[in-house]
Amino acid sequence: MNKEELIAFQERDSEEKINEILNSSSSKKIIVAGPGTGKTYVFTLILERSNSKQNLVISFINRLINDLEYKLKDYAKVVTFHKFCIHIFYSQFPGWKIITCLNEIISSDLNIDKNAFDELFHKMKDSDKNFNAFMERSSYYKAAGFNDSIYRVLQKVLDNPEIISNFENILIDEFQDFSELEVAFIHQLEKHGKVLIVGDDDQAIYQSKYDLGKSLRTLYNCGSYTNFSLPYCRRCPKVIVNAVKDIIENAQSHNHLKDRIKKEYTAFEPSTQELNKNYPKLLVYNMASIDATATFLNHYIELIITSDLNWNNNNNEPLILIIGSKLYYNYLMKHLSEISKYIEPRSKEENEDLKISKGYELLMKDNESNLGWRIVLNNDKLRGHPSNKEIIKESLNGKNLVDILPAVYKAKHLELLALLSNKNMSLEENDKLKSKIKKKLNNELSDEIISHFIDINISTSENSNISYPVQFVTYQGAKGLAADYVFIVGVNDGVIPSNPSDIKDFEICEFIVALTRTRKKCIIMPIKNVNGKTIKPSTFLSWLNEKEVERNVLKKEHINSGIKSNKADFMNLLSNSS
Repeated sequence: MNKEELIAFQERDSEEKINEILNSSSSKKIIVAGPGTGKTYVFTLILERSNSKQNLVISFINRLINDLEYKLKDYAKVVTFHKFCIHIFYSQFPGWKIITCLNEIISSDLNIDKNAFDELFHKMKDSDKNFNAFMERSSYYKAAGFNDSIYRVLQKVLDNPEIISNFENILIDEFQDFSELEVAFIHQLEKHGKVLIVGDDDQAIYQSKYDLGKSLRTLYNCGSYTNFSLPYCRRCPKVIVNAVKDIIENAQSHNHLKDRIKKEYTAFEPSTQELNKNYPKLLVYNMASIDATATFLNHYIELIITSDLNWNNNNNEPLILIIGSKLYYNYLMKHLSEISKYIEPRSKEENEDLKISKGYELLMKDNESNLGWRIVLNNDKLRGHPSNKEIIKESLNGKNLVDILPAVYKAKHLELLALLSNKNMSLEENDKLKSKIKKKLNNELSDEIISHFIDINISTSENSNISYPVQFVTYQGAKGLAADYVFIVGVNDGVIPSNPSDIKDFEICEFIVALTRTRKKCIIMPIKNVNGKTIKPSTFLSWLNEKEVERNVLKKEHINSGIKSNKADFMNLLSNSS
């Protein structure tokens, strides 16, 4: 089959496969398809045909939801799975709170590892004593976290299915990212509309869900869903698609990905011809050191940004993705000073719900709130007798914290709460209140309360609409993203995979996810020397077809020499030509 015949065949075959999905009368459909194969396009066609706005689109990833909402908001309600559940939760549990720090609070109360609760809920081990201890303590606080809120809603739905609205179509994306608990909830949705599930077990990378594609494979093979495929990748150059094939083939030859759903994954020639011509090679640049890596990224990314006129600040996707472990993020961000202005700042990882200001907010609404007093205790700890530990131990018998706390401690915080509740204070009164807060609380707590309640900072609105051309993300953070240029840094044994003699399937999938973010050029960057330690390039790189890979070794002095010369010389150094 020549090129023209191949293009004609793919166009015809692609249209037929999409029409099979659109014309199917099945009320339960599943599409298993790789990255960039047009799942959102199919969603759009289905919703357009529905001639109704009573449709629901669900995904796990916030970033994907933003993209889907932008494209599908005229046809459907587009929400994350958690947001959909939380809406039902509040209708069924009036007066309760959803709070992100609940695991941490209850694990401290019960002296149990907080991660143990995630596993119990995701696996639905509701007969476990720790599961029930968590639920009892959650009820004491009249609060829920993400996972237990889903469990509570699921139990309500099982008793009363009518609390879920009916929809014409229910479209569920990234199904491989759902846990056993979340899948159980999805099965309840089958009673409320025609369901289309989309997923790809080659992208199952969330260890913390304790599923890694198992539920997707079970559903695909169960016989109650009609199976479909979308084989053509419209996002990536052919060399990336071929690299994915090579990785999967070699992984399976080494006894990995044993249960993988067999699926076709092919570059869509009609829309990738120009890409394939301009970007025929997968680039592997062996970096001599982490310093050389930073020097290279500083210069090369600056060149890309200043020469790429197609990207603009209103773009929904980054121009450049840097993908690597947290180890490399923490080091490289200190050394990427020349391009730091282009890199999207990483959001703070601290839990805002654990701060004393959150406890105060709850107590302003109800000064007997167990949750409010518990958060205050977590920040302004009791020492001596009674101690935090003693107070919490007594509360395990069901006593309200407000009735157990020392009178002096309670009075101190109630006084500050009363003063902070006055919204019409003069500047002079504000200054006096600040002084009083500083006398009653340590510097860290007083600064937090003053910042939150008095010196309210509204500066965030000024930068809220800024788009950054570069994002630096982890392998998991790369899900839902795509960019013209992708740099995968630190692709070494000991990192990915963490142990080359015991490779995990999810690590192979992480590498596949990273590669398939690429719209144009992908540069893989193993680093030889990290903090004086020599490490080997990743075993995964030996699984690539050498005919489609261009390899280069770059030392810092080599890069600096190229930088000192003109742009053409530097780009020639990094040429695609072999």
